[in-house]
Amino acid sequence: MPIEGLEGHAVGVMRQRGFAFYDDGEVATVKVWLTFERSGPETGYRGYAVYRFSDGSRKVGRFIGAGDPEGRQSGEFVLESGSGRFEGISGDGRFAGRGFPPHGDIYLDVSGTYSLPAE
Repeated sequence: MPIEGLEGHAVGVMRQRGFAFYDDGEVATVKVWLTFERSGPETGYRGYAVYRFSDGSRKVGRFIGAGDPEGRQSGEFVLESGSGRFEGISGDGRFAGRGFPPHGDIYLDVSGTYSLPAE
């Protein structure tokens, strides 16, 4: 939604869906909910991502990021919770990639660390 009286400024809510491909060959579905604020050519955003795996396990992360006019994206995340084999997960990391307007499609390379409680 454009902000009346502020040229080039807008705020909004977005929902995205996609997949996460892991180095070990595992694939998870991803659902993202985010809010964004655009001021001129720059866009800042924050939200949550839920990763679901074929065994029913889940990871939930919170993120904050930014994008530029060329579509470059970057930011940080914190793992907030998990279920199944990810019960008690904690961790954090960074992401970088590229967005493909106008529909909010995005590709990200994600790296980070996590830990699980001792059994």
